[in-house]
This record gives sequence, C-alpha cells and structure tokens, in this order.
Amino acid sequence: MEKSPLVTIVIVSFNTQKLLLSCISSIEKWVKSPYEIIVVDNASTDGSAAAVLSRKKKNITVIENKKNVGFAKANNQGFAKARGTYILMLNSDTYLTHDAITPVLDLLKKDPHIGVASCSLKNADNSVQPTGGFFPTLFRLFAWMSFLDDMPVLSNLIKPVHPSAQFYTGSRELDWVTGAFFMFPKSILKKVNGLDEDYFMYVEELDFCYRVKQCGFIVFYLHDASIVHLGRGSSTSEFAITSEFKNIVLFYKKHFPHVTNIARIMLKGGCILRIIIFAILGKSTQEKIYEKTLNSI
Repeated sequence: MEKSPLVTIVIVSFNTQKLLLSCISSIEKWVKSPYEIIVVDNASTDGSAAAVLSRKKKNITVIENKKNVGFAKANNQGFAKARGTYILMLNSDTYLTHDAITPVLDLLKKDPHIGVASCSLKNADNSVQPTGGFFPTLFRLFAWMSFLDDMPVLSNLIKPVHPSAQFYTGSRELDWVTGAFFMFPKSILKKVNGLDEDYFMYVEELDFCYRVKQCGFIVFYLHDASIVHLGRGSSTSEFAITSEFKNIVLFYKKHFPHVTNIARIMLKGGCILRIIIFAILGKSTQEKIYEKTLNSI
C-alpha cells in the first residue's frame, strides 16, 4: 500500500518552467519527510505542465487550468486534493539547499497552537529577505506610507507591515508570513475555508493569517530553517506594487469596512509622496508605477 504523505506541497506555476523544475528537483534531493507535490499550472505557455508530467513521478500531480485563475484560487485547487496532514504553499521560484521542510513540520507537530509557520527566505547570495510582518492597522499603514517605519528606533516600536531584512535575525511570532513558504495543518482549512479568491494575487496570505489568528492560533517564523527565494518569477514590480495597494483596500473592506476610506486616503497619500520623491530623483519608471497605482485605488 502506498504510504500517505505527511505533507502536501502545493506549487502554483505560471510560465516558470526552469524555476519550477529546479524547485521540484531540490525537494526530491533534500526532503526526508513523506511528501507529495501538487503543481497547479495557471495556463502557462512555456510547457511547464508537460515538463513536470514528463518526469512520470507517482508522488507528483499536475492540475492544468485553461486560464490564469490567480494565485489564491489555484492554491485552493491544490488544497482540495491534498492528502497530507500538513500543507505547504511553496513558490515555484524557490529552491532548497537543505531539508527546510522537516523542521517546520516538527514545529507544527510539537505546538498545536501554531496555525501557520514559515522559514527564513534568502536571496541567492545568502542574504536574508523579509518574510511577512504585522497587520496593516491604520497607524502602521500611516507609518508605512510616510516612511516612519524605516527609522531604526521607531520601527521597533511600530512593528511594521513590512519590517526590514535586519528584523529577521531570530525565530519569533509574526502576524503574517509570505506565501513563498507557507505551511499549516490541513485541519485549519475547516476553520478558515482556504485562501480568499477575491485576491487574485498578493495580500491573500495576509488575509489568511488574519483569519487564522481570529480563530485563536498564532503565526510563527522559524529562522533556523531556510530556502532560497529568487523572487517575482512570474510577476513584475509594477504588478506587485499595484496589486498590493489595491488589495490592502480590499482587506479593509472585508475586515474593517468602517475605516476603508481612511485607509484608501493613506494609500493614495503614500503614492503621491513616492511620485514626488521619484520625480526628484529622476526615476521615471518608479514614478509611473505609483501614478498607475494611485489611479487604481
């Protein structure tokens, strides 16, 4: 009889064939815990799905979508077919250099109060990336938009939405972690019903963590385990910035509707401030990105 996987690794793919195959190969090389991989391909045109299927591995399932349904919905498709006791949402633009999955599994098995866990994300040069932070309360949103949370002393007091890389020097509780490496017990899905598909991409993991914490669980960052995250393998800087700002407004509409307009004003103010700064610095590309973002919110 086939052994049931302890963890189901869900990887959403969109035109990242080489990165995807590298990610899968690193899992096969390093991970010691019983696992299965579910690749959900969002209508890639680079042969990603066919390349994975050609490997003919029994523990790899491929779901092929006829159109790009978004990151949240594609992951939910993978979650629905997961056989593992735990689920790992893993980006295709990541790869392992050691077994980073088993230590996070052990953490979740040891502490049932943890609803979501992540590991350290590193750049290719081994420097540490930010991975999550704290919920965007109005105060934190103002600090983010006004750059107050970039000031060394204030950042420790504010608990920023996006702390700097220097913040991630040890294991600790956070409010949310990024979807590049995002592990949780499958039983959590019965309480929060998966990722909110109203978010096409970006902020969906923050929303998921918010609902998990509302159910009484904690979110934890494990510094001792790490993976390499190359970043934005299937999206652009413009798409990421615009989507995040728009989806912060959506987050407020869903959870704090009475102050949504205040949040929107803060975000617009942040866009205007950045447009002015980038115009002064002569960085027209960034200036145009924030002009587009301003018009979208």
